[in-house]
Amino acid sequence: GAGSGGLTAARTAARFGARVLLVEKLQRLGGDCTWFGCVPSKALIRCARAVHEARTGTRFGVAGVDPNAVHTNWAAVKQHIQQSQSHIYKQDDSPEVLEGEGVEVRLGVAASFVSAQELRLVSEDKVEDVVEAAKVIICTGAGPAVPPIKGLDSVPYLTYETIFDLDALPASLAVVGGGPIGSELAQAFARFGCKVTLVGKLMPREDDDVRKVMQKVFLNEGIAMLDGRAESVEPRPGGGVVLKAGGQTISCDKLLVASGRRPKGLEAMDLDKAGVKWSDRGIEVDPHSLRSSARSIYAAGDCLGGLQFTHLAGYQAAVAAFNCVQAISTSAPPPAAVPRCTFTHPEVASVGMSLKEAQDSQSGVSVSMRSLGHVDRAVCEGETDGFIKVIVGSGGQVLGATVVANVAGEISSELALAVSAKLKMSNIASTMHAYPAMSFALQQIAAEEYYSSLEGNCVLNALRRCCGPRLKGNSRERLSENEDSYSDSE
Repeated sequence: GAGSGGLTAARTAARFGARVLLVEKLQRLGGDCTWFGCVPSKALIRCARAVHEARTGTRFGVAGVDPNAVHTNWAAVKQHIQQSQSHIYKQDDSPEVLEGEGVEVRLGVAASFVSAQELRLVSEDKVEDVVEAAKVIICTGAGPAVPPIKGLDSVPYLTYETIFDLDALPASLAVVGGGPIGSELAQAFARFGCKVTLVGKLMPREDDDVRKVMQKVFLNEGIAMLDGRAESVEPRPGGGVVLKAGGQTISCDKLLVASGRRPKGLEAMDLDKAGVKWSDRGIEVDPHSLRSSARSIYAAGDCLGGLQFTHLAGYQAAVAAFNCVQAISTSAPPPAAVPRCTFTHPEVASVGMSLKEAQDSQSGVSVSMRSLGHVDRAVCEGETDGFIKVIVGSGGQVLGATVVANVAGEISSELALAVSAKLKMSNIASTMHAYPAMSFALQQIAAEEYYSSLEGNCVLNALRRCCGPRLKGNSRERLSENEDSYSDSE
């Protein structure tokens, strides 16, 4: 497999001196991320934001634009998506780039195991070859999960793999699934001018604070939300789909099924012949080394069936490759160290423990939270829907965080470092942040938490009483005295 995981595994193993063969069933490298996921969706979201800003720009002084006349040039949107994909592919993912890094590439080839160290490769024209390898890394990824909705087989429906191929924008779109894929695409197509209905719980992994903000944003942008299960679908006379969910009937031109992803293609690989334990939920591996039940076979990324993120797949693949070719081993990251981000507007990013998880694991847990209405940069941007929330353990350790902001993904990287390195709020507070960057709010939150802990420190209080400067009156009296002295000097 040659998605994020396979590309990273191949590069890492070659870098450390291994002879590497990268096998991909499709006729191109890049996998879901380049062709169906991260790259096309983020290019699409950028186009949707431009349309939205053109329609709502009057508050920032934009004149001469009739909001009702703003519409979407779908052909231009698709062109931007394809140009982004082509640029990234040629720069990072093409066979020529990989071969230049010492990796042999075979495209259009399906692989299955003959034994733990033998693979049968079958090309599209049915030419067979058997190769031997001391180590094998499986990075076959995942595909759209299709829920058991009555009648789904009888109607045409879209998934994240096919929605970017639409010839024209639909007038109406029903989205089944409120997770990252569903929420991102629902908002984007609503901004393009589609009438969008989102079916399912919005952002089910996130907490109620997140959902409260995002529900407000989505409703303000005209997205209808139905927090119920999709029950059945049927063809609509004249074209389109009729969807029944939560006791309501929804008529739409197009139906997008965005109910998550699941490992794909494992049943065709003859994993049993190699002694690899697996199920339809994914391949079983040691969570640290990523070695499977077969000692010479490792696996990484979405085929494991756990958290599914491009950055995690790449990280795991690098760990697996390192462990394959080195005499020492390194460890995959624990789930708490994996940041996640949904690229709606505002973005929603989380890392580490939730409040409940933290409270269940230890005592003395607190929450430091700041609304974006109290973040200067957010006010200047006119983007005050959201917040920054940090979960703090005993001793001030950063246990987790959630950010809802237009640059939440960028802010979360610093918080991911704090969680991974077990940093304290005092570390963030004592690190100077640039003002008025959005991340400056992190230093403000951390400083407030840190100073609060110092105020209650009995040792410091005793030292101040015994050895500290003698301060006259309370703070309000001192402020009054200072104002008088300023007046006198003036």
